[in-house]
Amino acid sequence: MVLQKSAMKELRRHLSFTQLRFHCCKKQGRTFHVVTAFNSSGEAVVQYFSGRADKQPDACVSFVRLTLNDNSKLASICKDWGLANGKYYVGKWGHGGDQNRVYLNSDNDMECDDVASQSVNLVGDFWKVFVRYIQNKLSDENMKRDCVVFQGFELIGHITKTLYADEISCGLSCLRDENCQSYNSKSDANDAKKECQLSNQTKNSSPENLRRNPRKRGWDFAHPAFSCKEILDSGHSKGKRGRDSAHPAFSCKEILDSGHSKGDGEYWIDPEKSGNPLKVYCDMLRSGGGWLLVSNVEFGSPSPKVSVETSYRGIGKSHMVLQKSAMKELRTHLSFTQLRFHCHKTQGRTFHVVTAFNSSGEAVVQYFSGQTDEQPDACGSFLRVTSDDNSELAGICKDWGRLASKEVRVGKWGHGEDQERLYWYPVFRNSKVSP
Repeated sequence: MVLQKSAMKELRRHLSFTQLRFHCCKKQGRTFHVVTAFNSSGEAVVQYFSGRADKQPDACVSFVRLTLNDNSKLASICKDWGLANGKYYVGKWGHGGDQNRVYLNSDNDMECDDVASQSVNLVGDFWKVFVRYIQNKLSDENMKRDCVVFQGFELIGHITKTLYADEISCGLSCLRDENCQSYNSKSDANDAKKECQLSNQTKNSSPENLRRNPRKRGWDFAHPAFSCKEILDSGHSKGKRGRDSAHPAFSCKEILDSGHSKGDGEYWIDPEKSGNPLKVYCDMLRSGGGWLLVSNVEFGSPSPKVSVETSYRGIGKSHMVLQKSAMKELRTHLSFTQLRFHCHKTQGRTFHVVTAFNSSGEAVVQYFSGQTDEQPDACGSFLRVTSDDNSELAGICKDWGRLASKEVRVGKWGHGEDQERLYWYPVFRNSKVSP
């Protein structure tokens, strides 16, 4: 089936879809696969094909190529698209004589080929159009921000946030972030989720920092290598990420998301992408997995086994705790968003909590990573890991904390006299004070 313009208009009235995806594949040609962008140009395409506007929309900057399988020439020559007012090569979506918009032209040719001699349709060839509804709509101001895609390039030096998402979600995250002006979506052909870097600059404002993306040469159409030997020599052979020093991951979470986890244990990461990886311990099984161990204190006789580290690279040691300066350094490179605290005593209970995804939880992360000196509120800032937290402590957060003024039971994280934050007193309760 195919929906006429009137049917698409009716559907959008009920569904309010915000994106279209166009997928055309011919056995004797290439695959054309694009999705409308989260910008004003992309919205114009949606309005045109849903019958809400008759003006043929501009093609360039209105879509994003799905690099996992789009290998078409067509997607890269958008300035040559379209027929409008009797003129070809006008850089527009659609065919001026086709008022049904999504429907094929009159002789049923599927014109998504790169090679004119391959216009014949074979069994198995298809042309599909999908719609998608995003519930959290963008503001009008954000809809005016255009995202231009440059295949095989990245903008370096101005990264404000790193996360892991598919290509479309990466663009959406940029549009929702008031500081984001562009983004790098670093595709790996085998991964559903990719490294997504948000930047506060664009290629126009910082052209000297636009460079070819050297990562993963030979993995996909956008990043070809010269030879198999070059792939091997560049370190882009498809080894299991994080399993050895030759194939470090960016973080424990990246290892988990890429499907290369082997469970709890030691892995290799390179948060600075410096080529100097370090071995760390990743917890892959608890609370969703992807956790990097930054403090591990074991009590014994006569004193705890612990090495207090002033640099984050000390996390490779088996029994250590990072000082405030080391945590601050780590967050500069890794941009972690959560902390998990796990305390177990053989003769007592187990305290196990994780910071919440809210402003109170973020305040805790900032405090323990040395980005603020204000002790954060305890209540409302964490969630109990109910699978094994059976502590009384997690239920009396109003009694936590000690300030520098020596006032206790103030409902705060930390101990005002412990400036190293994670060392000894991340959670403090003075049991000697009467309630």
